[in-house]
Amino acid sequence: MLATAQQGAGSAVEIWRVRAFSRFVLTGWHEGVAACIMSLAFARLSQDNDSYPAGRTLRSVQGSRGALDILDEMAPYVSREASGRDIGGQSPTRQRISRFYAEKRGFLLMLLSRHTEARESYDAALILAAGDARGEAKVVAGRALVAFQDGRIGEAIRETEVAIARASDVGAGDVRLPAIHNLEVMRAGGTALRPYEIL
Repeated sequence: MLATAQQGAGSAVEIWRVRAFSRFVLTGWHEGVAACIMSLAFARLSQDNDSYPAGRTLRSVQGSRGALDILDEMAPYVSREASGRDIGGQSPTRQRISRFYAEKRGFLLMLLSRHTEARESYDAALILAAGDARGEAKVVAGRALVAFQDGRIGEAIRETEVAIARASDVGAGDVRLPAIHNLEVMRAGGTALRPYEIL
């Protein structure tokens, strides 16, 4: 149930997302409610992109103001006192949800070419990721994409190299592999960059 609350579109997923949302509300697990809102934001991004028929590289994904508006409904849950519920693993805790909100917001702002705001959001996410080596690597990698999109190529390459090193140290292949691809694209002056978010 926790996993499906954070997935994209699809009829079965939508049913389980509603079930998760209902249980989170009933139990007062507001970090879980925030996770459902995050899932809805990315479902809206997929919907506004017609499920990505042109692919999932950054040059093929269009920004969505609707997705950002939905994501911003996470804000009240991020600012509330923590519920104290944590079943381990990747369950939605206050710190994790706060980081997710800042990180995903940075990504959606980048897609809308709002690069200054996107950078600020990724900066906030990096602070919240402290102590989570994989999270730090992913946030640095995402921030590098903002730099590249904003024309700061040297900075983007340096930050991607840092992200690769950090991801390698903790065996985070889901960050390391797309970062290696993106580094090659950046060095070649290409545009087929891969996002670090699941679309």
